[in-house]
Amino acid sequence: MGPRPSGEAEPSVGTGFPVLTLEGRAADRGVAYGRLAADRIRDGLDFYGPVFAAVGVSGARFERLAAQLAEEIGEFDPDLLLELEGIARGADVSLAEVISLNARSELMRMSADGCTAIACLPQSSTGHTILAQNWDWHPSRSATGVLLRILPDHGPAMLTFAEAGALARCGLNEAGLGVVGNSIECEGGTSAGGIPVALLRRRILQCETVAEAVRTLAESPRGTSANHLLADAAGDAVAVEATPEDLFEVEPADGLLAHSNHFLSSRAQREVVDTGIAAHPDTLQRADRLAALVRERQPAGVAAVQEALRDHQGHPDSICRHATTVDLGTWTTVASVVMDLDERRMWLAAGPPCESEYEAYGLEGT
Repeated sequence: MGPRPSGEAEPSVGTGFPVLTLEGRAADRGVAYGRLAADRIRDGLDFYGPVFAAVGVSGARFERLAAQLAEEIGEFDPDLLLELEGIARGADVSLAEVISLNARSELMRMSADGCTAIACLPQSSTGHTILAQNWDWHPSRSATGVLLRILPDHGPAMLTFAEAGALARCGLNEAGLGVVGNSIECEGGTSAGGIPVALLRRRILQCETVAEAVRTLAESPRGTSANHLLADAAGDAVAVEATPEDLFEVEPADGLLAHSNHFLSSRAQREVVDTGIAAHPDTLQRADRLAALVRERQPAGVAAVQEALRDHQGHPDSICRHATTVDLGTWTTVASVVMDLDERRMWLAAGPPCESEYEAYGLEGT
C-alpha cells in the first residue's frame, strides 16, 4: 500500500461525534476514514451482525449478498466502491462487512429506523432554505455516529452525518444542496438488488440542484423504499418517496414540507400498500406537528427549527423521541440535524435534542 492518506479527526466537545476530514482521491479518503473510525466501525459490526443473522443473513449468504452488492456498486459508481474498499483496509475489516454497514436497511429487509424531517423555504423562514431532521434509531447507535467533512479531488465538498463506515446519511454540499430522509415501508418495498440508500444519499450530495438529484434517483437502481427530502439554496424542495419500482414526489405547501414515516403522495396512497403506519402509527402525527410548530414560529430561523425538534407532544413517541425500554425495537432520537443551505452550515446535536446543545459546523471547519 502507498503512503498513508491525509485525514484527521477533530474531537467534538458537545456532541461526542468525531468530525473526520477526508481529502483527495476516493481510495485515500476511504483508508483515512477506516483508520480514524475503526473502533466505531467495529462497534457497528458487533451490533448489526446478530441483527442480520436473525433474518437469515449470515455466513455464506451474507458473503454472497455482499459480493452481489459490490458488483452493482462498482457498475453504478466505481469511486464509491474504491472508497468502500479503502474503508475496509483502513479499519482492517472485510469489504463485505463495510458494504453491510451501508446496506443495513436492505439486508435487514426492512427500513428499521424513523425520522421526522422538514424543509423550510425562504418565504417561510428568515430568507434562507433550512433543512432539518431528527434521526430515530436504537439508542446504542449514538456510539457510532460520525460527521464527515469530505474534500474530494473532484466534485463538491460536503458535510454528511452517518453511522461509522457508511458513506452518507444526511448532509449538505458546497453547491447548497441538502438531503435528509425517512424510512417508509410498503408491500414489495425491498428488491433483491439495487444501490443501498446510504450510497444513493452520497450520490445525491455529488449533485448541484434538487432537479439533478431527482434525476439521479430516477436513474438509479434502488434496493429498498425510502423517502429522500431534498432542498437547495435556490429555494427548491421536494420529497421523493422512492420504492424499487417507482418515485412519488411531494411538493411544499406555503413554503414548508414536513415528512415522517408514511407515504404522503396522493398517487402513492392509491398505488402502494403502506405497511409503516400499522407498525408506527405515531408517524401520522409527527410530520403535521413539526410543520405546525414551524409555522407558528414564522419567519422561522435555525433556532426556531431547533426548538421545534425538541417537541414532546405524544411523548415518548414524539418528534423528540425517548426510549422507555432498550431492545431491538426501541427507538430514540439518536441525533438531530439542522442545516442552513444558504450558509452551507450544519448544526448537530447528539441524542434527544432536549438533552443537549446544537454545535455548528461548516465546510471549512467549525
